[in-house]
Amino acid sequence: MTHQDDELLQFVRQALGLVTSGALTSMPLAKRGSSRSFHRIRYEDHGTVVFMRYDHLRKENNYYAAIAYFLL
Repeated sequence: MTHQDDELLQFVRQALGLVTSGALTSMPLAKRGSSRSFHRIRYEDHGTVVFMRYDHLRKENNYYAAIAYFLL
């Protein structure tokens, strides 16, 4: 596991309020555009979430969540 993977899982654990003792695994999903990457995060037997990582260098990435919510 890389340092970036460790940081990703630590961020997800904190964002979702997960206890530190439970096992988290990350599986990268197919690469998408605009410098975004998607990961399926599994927390033991409690199911999965999809996590998106992006940078702020591309202006449209800053609007991704709002646009996705609107389209929902």
